[in-house]
Amino acid sequence: MKDYEFSDGMTVPAGTRVAVSTNKLHIDDPKHFDCFRFYKLRQESRSKGEFERKFDTTWMSAHVLYLGAGKYACLGRFFAACELKLMFAHLIMRL
Repeated sequence: MKDYEFSDGMTVPAGTRVAVSTNKLHIDDPKHFDCFRFYKLRQESRSKGEFERKFDTTWMSAHVLYLGAGKYACLGRFFAACELKLMFAHLIMRL
């Protein structure tokens, strides 16, 4: 590892841990919760003729960081998605 210098002249010494807040990436408007946010994104992409799975539950990109998309993306995300679907199905059937 070596020192890193940004274009504005700021230097980060070697071995320094850097943390970044990711809240802005995951919350569009912190005062308004939109539980259909990804549903709407899927509908918009389908209306444009794009049938992509990039807005699914297990989607990984630079904009979705809560599942750990580092060197090895979290493989447990598929298991977690299935578990959530089973829990909701159980709740719906028991109501």
